[in-house]
Order: sequence, then C-alpha cells, then structure tokens
Amino acid sequence: VYAITAKGRRALKRWLSEPGRAPLVEFEGLVKVLFAEQGTKQQLLATLASIRSEVDLARQHQAALAADLAGTGGPFPERLHVNALVFKFMWEQGQMLARWTAWAEEEVARWPEDLSQPAEPRVMTVVREAAASSNKRDE
Repeated sequence: VYAITAKGRRALKRWLSEPGRAPLVEFEGLVKVLFAEQGTKQQLLATLASIRSEVDLARQHQAALAADLAGTGGPFPERLHVNALVFKFMWEQGQMLARWTAWAEEEVARWPEDLSQPAEPRVMTVVREAAASSNKRDE
C-alpha cells in the first residue's frame, strides 16, 4: 500500500504548480536507424523489425488496459478522466510508431544493399512535405 505524507503532498502541490515540459525521447532503435549507413541493410531491417515487435507487444498491453478501463474504470475509477488523458497520449504514440515502422520497413526494402548509396528520391517526399507544411504555418 502506497501513501503520501503531508510533507510529500506539499512537495507534490509545489511541483504541480510548475509548468510541464515536452517529452524527451530516449530511443536506441532510432539512433541505430540514424547511423544505419554504417552497417548493413539486413541490420537495419532487423532493427526495424525489433522496434515493430516491441511496439506490437506494447499495443497489446495497452489494448488490455483500455478494455479494463472501459469495463471497470480500472483500479482508480475516480481518476479515469485524468488517466484517459495519459492513455490517449500512449495509445497515439503507439499508433504513430506502428505507422512509422511499417513505412520505414517498406522504404528500406526498396533500397540497395549498400546503404551508403543515396536512397530513391521518393523517401525525400517526407522531408519536402514537412518543409512545405512548416512554411505554411509561418505565414
């Protein structure tokens, strides 16, 4: 059983009054992707497959949690509205990672074995779309 002391509750209230920060990403697999041209295509595909597998497992756990929250409210039903905010972030992050790994695996499958060679121009579409989107926001 966990409990909070009066001193802990005061510290929590002070901490909650401070602005929150955006997430920091710690993602070893993405660092391996970033330096993939130093290795082999098979190593890159194995890294992507490993990421996909971990994402799939996490999403299975999240789906089970969602079923519990929807059916019972979970272990803290009085906090469901707050827990749902965090759950939505986790769920959408999982969806994004699932889309990204599927896209990346499809792209890399088309690449030559020698990753030091530039990839097809089609992969640059993502960069161009992001640049165009950023420019539109600034107007």
